[in-house]
Amino acid sequence: MPSNDADDALASLTESESKFVVVLRAQMNRHGWVPSTAPDDWYAGMDVESADGRCLAWVDLSADNCVMLTVGAYYNGVVTTVGSLDSQLFDLRRDDPRVPPSTFGGSTSEQAVRAANWLDMLLRRPILRREWSETAREYAFADDGTLLVISGSRLDRSGLPIREIVIDT
Repeated sequence: MPSNDADDALASLTESESKFVVVLRAQMNRHGWVPSTAPDDWYAGMDVESADGRCLAWVDLSADNCVMLTVGAYYNGVVTTVGSLDSQLFDLRRDDPRVPPSTFGGSTSEQAVRAANWLDMLLRRPILRREWSETAREYAFADDGTLLVISGSRLDRSGLPIREIVIDT
């Protein structure tokens, strides 16, 4: 999530996008998120709008110092679409079964609050780590079993895991 107050970063945004970011930043404090240490020009790579608008917020869902999933909010001036993102290109993944995208409308402020609440809900979901060995693991949402990350071969992960640990995020 953006944390700096650099007017330069917001200058490249439309008035509506800037308002979205300001409201979203206010929600950061309400939710107790740790601000990003991204440089002031972190928006530079998101200048090109997609069919969903511009990605104005993104966050990595992490466990064990590993990114499980990158999620974010796209805003096009009319609606906001939230969902999982390609962690390199920040493209919205419409076909990701782990976190299907959701679109909502309302005022710019309402959309920013709903996007922040959606992101917060995901960030607070506990993750279950199943271990077969140091290299054979699975990570899934603990509440519904949705698989997030797999390491090790299928053979290495056969049979019952030796340990299952719920990680509070």
